[in-house]
Amino acid sequence: MAPNSQIINILIAAGTSELAKKGIITREILDLKLYGNINTKGPKFWEDILPALSDEELFSIVRSTVLAEKEHKWSGGSAASVIYIFREVQQRTRMFTEEVADWVLANTNNHYLPFGFNNHEARSLEDYWRISAKLFEAKRIRDLQLSEELSRAKRDREILAERRTRTARLRNTPERAHDLQVLGRLPLAEQLEYIAKDPLYSPNYYSTRSAYNATHEVLASLSKEIRQSLLRKLKGKQKGAWGKVKKRLLVIEPIPWE
Repeated sequence: MAPNSQIINILIAAGTSELAKKGIITREILDLKLYGNINTKGPKFWEDILPALSDEELFSIVRSTVLAEKEHKWSGGSAASVIYIFREVQQRTRMFTEEVADWVLANTNNHYLPFGFNNHEARSLEDYWRISAKLFEAKRIRDLQLSEELSRAKRDREILAERRTRTARLRNTPERAHDLQVLGRLPLAEQLEYIAKDPLYSPNYYSTRSAYNATHEVLASLSKEIRQSLLRKLKGKQKGAWGKVKKRLLVIEPIPWE
């Protein structure tokens, strides 16, 4: 195998032609087939060589390595040499860095080039930034939605806890007895609607008679909004008559959180 200095000179020569600059496979690129191990050299190898090269020499090595990797199916992937070579490119001017990145994206089939992370299959630097911005915005929206969902879930838990506490405190009071008496005079569908919309108490505050009488047919006759409101109030583990109401409701109105 040729010494390192000779290999570097071969890579520079192979990437210098006008055809290579256009991404065209030349005889010199084909002759690189036996040098596949150059694409698995670690960063230390390149750090000791590249700083002394001119911009054009550096760019030539990028071109020959990218084209040879694609043509000869060299192994490399997320540790391909161009990733480490590009780190030296980034130490040069911004204009040069963008020029090299744009060329690599247009000519590589390695999704990790030139940055060392997913290039989103972009075929130009402009395309890369456009896709990246779109993905970033989508992630921002997902994160915001998740944050809102977590906040909403926390509020729901707090509200449910407050209702349960209030329900337990007033369970054996004249106030509750009066409420049950008034509610009991309403038709069953209206009872269930009232319970669903009540912001203060959990369903267990009310008579289990309403729950026992809430058959599948009765629950199906309620509006979608009322059924979902009931399910929200019955969120979490439920026992007894109201637990059975929840099971019947879930057959009619499946809810994602359950």
